[in-house]
Amino acid sequence: MIAPSSPLPFTAIVGQKEMKLALLLCVISPGIGGLLVRGEKGTGKSTTIRALRGLLPLQSVVKGCVFGCDPDSPSSWCDKCRQRAKEGSLQRGSRVMPFVELPLNATQDRVLGGIDISKSLKFGRPMFQPGLLARANRGILYIDEINLLERHLLNGLLDAASSGLNKVEREGISIVHPSSFSIIGSMNPEEGELDPQILDRFGLCVEVKGEEDLEKRTEILRLFDLLDQGTGLLPNGDIKNKEEEELKLKLEEATSRLKEVEITDDKRRFIGELSISRGCLSLRADLTLERASKALSALRGKREVSTDEILEVAPLVYQHRAKAHPNTQENGKSHPNGDKPHNNNGEREDRNAPRDRPQGPSHLPQKEHKGSDGHAFREGMDEEGSAHDGAKAPEEKVFDVGNPFNVKTITGSNDRAKRYGHGKRTPTFVFGGRGRKIGPTCSRGSYIDISFDATLRAAAPRQRYRSKGKPSHGLLIHIEPQDLRFKQRKGTSSNLLVFVVDASGSMGARSRMVASKGAIMSLLLDAYKKRDKVAMISFRGSDAKTVLPPTSSVELAGRHLKGLPTGGKTPLSKALLRAHTLVTSALLKDPLLRPIILLITDGRANQTLSTTLGPVEELEVVAEAVSRDPRTKFIVVDTEDALSLRLGIPRLLAKRLGAAYFKIEDLKADHLISVLDLK
Repeated sequence: MIAPSSPLPFTAIVGQKEMKLALLLCVISPGIGGLLVRGEKGTGKSTTIRALRGLLPLQSVVKGCVFGCDPDSPSSWCDKCRQRAKEGSLQRGSRVMPFVELPLNATQDRVLGGIDISKSLKFGRPMFQPGLLARANRGILYIDEINLLERHLLNGLLDAASSGLNKVEREGISIVHPSSFSIIGSMNPEEGELDPQILDRFGLCVEVKGEEDLEKRTEILRLFDLLDQGTGLLPNGDIKNKEEEELKLKLEEATSRLKEVEITDDKRRFIGELSISRGCLSLRADLTLERASKALSALRGKREVSTDEILEVAPLVYQHRAKAHPNTQENGKSHPNGDKPHNNNGEREDRNAPRDRPQGPSHLPQKEHKGSDGHAFREGMDEEGSAHDGAKAPEEKVFDVGNPFNVKTITGSNDRAKRYGHGKRTPTFVFGGRGRKIGPTCSRGSYIDISFDATLRAAAPRQRYRSKGKPSHGLLIHIEPQDLRFKQRKGTSSNLLVFVVDASGSMGARSRMVASKGAIMSLLLDAYKKRDKVAMISFRGSDAKTVLPPTSSVELAGRHLKGLPTGGKTPLSKALLRAHTLVTSALLKDPLLRPIILLITDGRANQTLSTTLGPVEELEVVAEAVSRDPRTKFIVVDTEDALSLRLGIPRLLAKRLGAAYFKIEDLKADHLISVLDLK
């Protein structure tokens, strides 16, 4: 949803009943463990969460404490508050419960805390500068697009949220400070999922969908129109303001009443039965459900938890924890797209692959079986449905996209180059303050990313003669440009994935193209999650064409894939040259690019660039020529199936390219995934 130009009251939000309830429960009981809001773009996730600010209650704090320690909870005090208590100088104050929003480009120092350079130079010793976790203590930390946050930062946040403490051990400082907060995260699942172990650490989860009620959609448009006018007037504005104040007071009363809410052992056993029945053996689900039911009871003014409260919040607790049951397609059942799995009957009926025919070695067919290389290859092509020389070209066909699946991790090769850490695929050195610090370096970087401890160590031996006869300017340490050391960081970057798709007639045999399109779609979905650029080349007949130049639109690539026709000969050598030309052009524009060429083919080349070499010999020469640039990585996906005569050309091609070799089934992970709507 597009954010309005004026703040939107929480009570003015239309619909989204489950999300609003979950947010209120997190305010009443921070021990619930936070909330994850999942939903497609434009469904009001961020707008609703940010509207929660206006409802946050006042809380007592130790006056002057940067961590906002609770004066009524001495066990959670920071070291300075303990010292104040001993000296008798501890004073009470108040503040609104903090709501801290974490930007995606935040650095580790800014989030967890780090060295305060100005104070350290002034006092001559490392001084700690609190980060966002210090500000969020006893409040709410909101992360929009949490699935795009760097992994090491997310792990640090979850550890601090679960333990209530932030431990900083870096650059000569060692400090532990209270950091108890609720994490509220929002995400679009189409842009990548969170790992199961991270999902389980969120107490509640809500699936948000777009509003389908026409009257409510009209009301939302009317509401946004008034807000954009800047008048501050809302439909029934007086009523909404009154509702907002009443809800705020209700939240304060529920928070104070929470400690008095009780739950019987019978209800606890009921919670355990619910968890077991949903396959949630982790005790996190039981604890979260008990705390959430207590919070809901407190919100309703009750002193004891009933079955109604448990059943109402149970979907929020089990939404992301209930074990999935993978879809199986065994025993000859039809696939969802209508393709039937091969079985013994299908193999016997296939005149091109009789039972007594040898499958052949995993390298090129021997001459005694097929004669010369080129002629043998053409015979193989005829068996798989391609046109014979001089024969009528087969009719073009458009095959459906097969079932997508989770693919195994594909990464590029490491090097010493520095890049901006945008993307989630290949490890690399990064600059710009992003990524995980792995050590200091003398290479000049950004002045906002100075490694202070290493700089001090470099400057320390020279302090004796530097301080002689020079004004101190209030500084205890004199640092010169040659002393500066900068943080060397490691992160991940995106890649350019070039899909080279075999669309020749041989791919139509035994629905190879259906399975191949399913594999390509799976790789496209993975590229979308990893923030890669993609390009697509298809080859059939006598030519190889760039169907899609490099783009960030994976959805567009999926549309081209869906309508890709099949038929004709296999100009595999020309396809490799076309891919090489595309990648070379991209590298000229960006020398730090990480190209990965994914060749999806059955390897049955029967179209040559010249008449002097056979298809296989020419293919070997071309493969060795295009693989000389070490910046380009190749992956060969073999689409030959077990029921046909396996010629082994894709494996030979992978060897000549220095490529990783996969069969389609080797790419698969365990769980099916949903496909993007690419219609």
